[in-house]
Amino acid sequence: MQRRFRWLIILVVAVCVLWTGAWYYAASFAGKAADAWIAKQASDGRNWTCVEREIGGFPFRMLIRCKSLAFEGPVRGGMVKLTTGSVRAIAQIYNPKLILAEVDGPLKLALPGGDKTMEATWTTLRASVRAAKPVPERISVRVEKLAAQFRSATGVQETIAIADAEFHLRPAPDVKADFGATDLAVLINMAESGSANRLTGEAAPVNASIVSRITRAPLLLSGPRNQRLEQWRLGNGVLTLQNSRITKGPLQIDANGQLKLDDEHRPSGKINLRAAGVGGVLKKFGLPDI
Repeated sequence: MQRRFRWLIILVVAVCVLWTGAWYYAASFAGKAADAWIAKQASDGRNWTCVEREIGGFPFRMLIRCKSLAFEGPVRGGMVKLTTGSVRAIAQIYNPKLILAEVDGPLKLALPGGDKTMEATWTTLRASVRAAKPVPERISVRVEKLAAQFRSATGVQETIAIADAEFHLRPAPDVKADFGATDLAVLINMAESGSANRLTGEAAPVNASIVSRITRAPLLLSGPRNQRLEQWRLGNGVLTLQNSRITKGPLQIDANGQLKLDDEHRPSGKINLRAAGVGGVLKKFGLPDI
């Protein structure tokens, strides 16, 4: 009995030593992979900075933490600068492809030209990504109590507040995988915008539920950027709006239908719109009510 117990202890110790070694090897590999990705981005002119990076989570998780995150790079011909607060990304050792992330505010964004900026804060911003190649398989993002201000050289141009919003992207469960069909949902609850109030003449908050499906979606997310839309067109990709609704007080707009690109790269298809309570908007533009 004592001999068996001794061997059991030896086995447990050996497993712990091997597990510890494997975890630290994985941590080193994760750090090198992050460095390689940052270097690759820098070679393309996109510079990421993870301030005071830490790797932890032993023994069952892999955690990468940045005290703050910064980005600087070209977007549509101009330089964009972005900074956030603390960023934390976690993956379980037994399920490394599922990555959970949290981002703290504030987010500060300087747009091309240097005279337009945006600053945003929130109480919670969480995301989950199921990694796959060439593009992620699933993405979900949720933000609560978002407040954003857009400024120009002349002062505040726009203020937006959102009680909560969600974004979900996943493979369509009822379509063959090789068809590349992806479901996309955007849910917005209690959004307030000065521009929307002025446009509609209605002070009530905006609620939106936009559910759509994109076929051949991987063609839009992989390959050279300047060729992605053409790849999608040649692949006969289709955007389908399903059960999409936007409301603002008495104003309600419902939309469904399909769109694709024709040989001239123009939108082709049919979108069905149903609107109610739009009299105030039409009157602002000098149009008769319908």
